[in-house]
This record gives sequence, C-alpha cells and structure tokens, in this order.
Amino acid sequence: MWLRPSLLPVLVTLALVGAAAGCHRAGNAAPAPGDAGPCLVDAAPAEPAPTPPRFDVEGRFRPVQFDLKAARETRDLGLTELPGAARVVDGVAVREIRFLSSSWDATGRVRPIRIQGYLAIPPGAYPEHTKPAVILAHGLGWHGTAQEAVEVCRNIDVVALSISAPGLGGSEGVGVTPQEPRPLFATVPDIRQSWLYAYVYTILRAVTLVQTLPQTDPRGIVLSGVSMGGVSSLVAGGVDDRIRGVMVLSAAGGFEDAERQGAWWRRLVASSAGLKPGDPAAQALFKSLDPLGYAPRQHGAVFMVVGAQDEFFPIDRVISTYEAIRAPAKSLEVVADYDHSWYFGSGCPARCMPGARPRPKECPAAPTCPTRCPPRAKPPYCGPQGSYNNQDNFIPRWALLLRSLVAQHAAQPPRPFSPPPGVPTVERRPRDIVVRPAPGPAPKAVRLAFSDNHGYTYGHVTLKRGPDGAYHLGRGLPPKVSLFIAEVEAEDGAVATSIPTLPRDYRPPVRPFGPQPR
Repeated sequence: MWLRPSLLPVLVTLALVGAAAGCHRAGNAAPAPGDAGPCLVDAAPAEPAPTPPRFDVEGRFRPVQFDLKAARETRDLGLTELPGAARVVDGVAVREIRFLSSSWDATGRVRPIRIQGYLAIPPGAYPEHTKPAVILAHGLGWHGTAQEAVEVCRNIDVVALSISAPGLGGSEGVGVTPQEPRPLFATVPDIRQSWLYAYVYTILRAVTLVQTLPQTDPRGIVLSGVSMGGVSSLVAGGVDDRIRGVMVLSAAGGFEDAERQGAWWRRLVASSAGLKPGDPAAQALFKSLDPLGYAPRQHGAVFMVVGAQDEFFPIDRVISTYEAIRAPAKSLEVVADYDHSWYFGSGCPARCMPGARPRPKECPAAPTCPTRCPPRAKPPYCGPQGSYNNQDNFIPRWALLLRSLVAQHAAQPPRPFSPPPGVPTVERRPRDIVVRPAPGPAPKAVRLAFSDNHGYTYGHVTLKRGPDGAYHLGRGLPPKVSLFIAEVEAEDGAVATSIPTLPRDYRPPVRPFGPQPR
C-alpha cells in the first residue's frame, strides 16, 4: 500500500507531455514488416489461486458513517503555522501548518490530534475564492512534503495542501508502516480505531480547512491520493458531497479478493501479528472501509491511473472498482508495464537495457543496468522479475489527468483543457485487432498493449487509422495473446484506456515481495 519514498520527487515534477508511443522489441511473436513487434518476455510466472467470481457491491459491503457535522466544523480547526517555516519556492509561497483532526480508541473515546500539512498558494493577484484546491494524500509509510505542494500549485494553478496521515511525518496519532500495519486492522470493537478511518477523517478535515482559505473556491475541491491515500480519497469521495473530484493513483478496491489472489495484501494481513483474513478484525476492514463499498456513491468525478501489474491491486480488481463507480464522470487509465512503483518504478530504464541503440551516456552502471539479459529474457525486460524502470512514462500520465480533472470539474469557469478521451472498444478478428475510439475529437495516437502471459509483460504497438475511422493492427496475433489494453491519447496529452480484456482463466501474476531494484 505504499509508493517508494524516492518516487515523490518524480511524482511532483509535472512534465505535462504526452505519453511515450514507442514499442520495445522483445518476445516470441514475429513482427510484421516495418513494425517493432510485440514486446513479450518468455518467462512465465507462477500461477496463484484462481480469481474469485465478481460480486454484488451493494450486497457485500457495510460502509461506515462519518460525523460530517463534526468534520465540517470550522471553529475547532486550530490552524497554526510553524514559526520560521514559511518560504517562497519557485515563486510559490509555501508554509508548514498544523490543524486539528480526531482519532478514536477501543472504547469509542475521541481525542484531538494535530495534523501536519504543507500549504502552497498560487502567486499573483486574483479575486478571492476563485482558485480550485487539490489535497494531496500520500501512501502508507510516507508523509506530506512541501515539494509536492509547490509543484502541484505551480503547474496546475491551484491551492495545494499536502498532508501527513495520522502518526506519520509531523502528525500526531498512531501511524501505519509496511513494517507495522497492525493499526490498520485495529477495527474491533470500534471501526473508528482503524488508522484508515482516521486517515479518511483527516482528509475530510483538510477539505474544511481549504474551504476556509480566502484564495480557495469552496466548490472546487479535488483529492489526489496515492496508494493508501487513493483508497482514503475514494472513501472520502463517497461520503462527502463537497468533493468535486478524486484522482486515484495506484489504488483500487477489492481488498479481500486481492488477498485471496496472493496480492501483497496477503503479506500486509500476515504482518499484523499473524492476523488471518477470516479474523473479525480483518473482515471488519474488508467490509467497512474497502473503496468498493463507496464506489456507487461518489459525489465527484473519479479518474484512475493504475499500473497493469500492480502487486496490491491486480488488474481485475481495478476493473471491478471502475465498473462499480457511479460518478458524474469517470476515466480509467491502466498503464502496461507499471506496478506499485516497486519493480517498474525503479531500476534500469528501458533505454539503458542491453541492446538499446544508441545507449545514453547517463545510464546507471551495473548492477542497476545489466550488461546482458538473463536467460530467456529479452530487452527491455531484463531487470528483476522481468522489469525495467518505466516511471518516466507513468508519472506524466497522472499529471495530465489531474490537470484535466481540475480544469473540467473543479475550476469555475472550466479551463481550456479537454477531458480525457472516452473508453475505446477493442475487437479481435482472425487477422486483425480493431480499436474504435469513443465519439469525440480525433485522437493524437492510438496504441495497443497485449500479453501472452496473463499480464506479466506486455507488447506495445501504435495502430494506424483505417478508412473506416477505426484503428487497425493490420495482422493477427499468436493465439496465446489473450489480454488487451487499448489506449487513446488526446491532442493535449491526456490518455484513457479501454476496460482491459482478460481471458476467462485469468489469474493475476503477482510478483513476489522482495528487495527493491536500485
């Protein structure tokens, strides 16, 4: 449930550029003339347990109640500024603040806790109450930073508040880390004990805080949450009608099913003093704070960008979450060759793997970048667990979608950035793959990712537009290829993908938890 801390400097460098459109040459399918060919790796992962059937969202979950009256109270915010912490960074005024939220114990008693935040205000002169606001919620084991508040403020022209969850960074309370996840499952006898409940409540209090600022349009609040911050943001978006949009990065619902599939949720449960998935404490979390229980009641638009190989949220759980969401607008981007920022968020970049021509001079030396590929692996899938560093492709996609979400759903009047493309459809024919974009402006590019190993690795091909207006691969693919993701890129760079086509016998290939590539 965490993104590695060293990702954050990249996460907040909002390089608002289009996604890469190239294809990596690898794999076992013969390329057509002039085509870079599919990008598959020969290594096959171990098969985890079968995927459970889909379920009725409304019938399975028991969403909890939050005291919205207390969360919206402004008189007890206790807003203070850390003396000497105010500064100007790249023309943006940023200051470290504290405000009051709450935590609960096993008896239901509530106590105030002080929450750390970094508040960045857009420069220049403008009327009061006109700037949208973005609240940034981090993943498990990390904390808010001044840098991400400054970068989001500067690049998207919003009031930005980066918060530290309870017990993390400079915030009071009992924190959760990957090494000590027990407070996450502290749900019995009172679900409010859970760190996740306290995190959601902290976000609701942060919404109240930014609404009181003279710069902020109180009707233009957006949440951008990473990993556990994305989970908390989806829950908050399902209970609070003040939230105009939720930008989800590397997060989804389906905790219990992900654990059954062997996802890293299994490790998180087992690390909680030997907790079992069927124990009351785990079941309370699964049934009461899973975002799937809040998906049908989202008050604002929901944009999701998740790696196709995410170890916490397998792709079928991402699909279930997206399909369950009922919101004023929603968009899905499943990025092939990215995970939970573990293997594909670090290590050796694709352009530096063996066989790359020309090889950049700034490439990391061995062992980060190998001098040759392991047996049966083909470039660029030469890193640990068939990986390579793909974060320079992943992070701009989040930045562009966040910009679009603010422009279309939080700014008044809307800003001149188009919404992401609609969901394309994918049709497999005996000698062709056909992608039809949703109605709207002509796309800048249409690409297809496909896999013959249940999504362990992918091929990437740019498609050509045919006379019928659809985009065609122009040739067949080997029968083993059974997982497809089509992506459509708009002129201003925002990307949306199809709902991935999964084989009937799909089993998510979850990479093992291990040392992070460097």
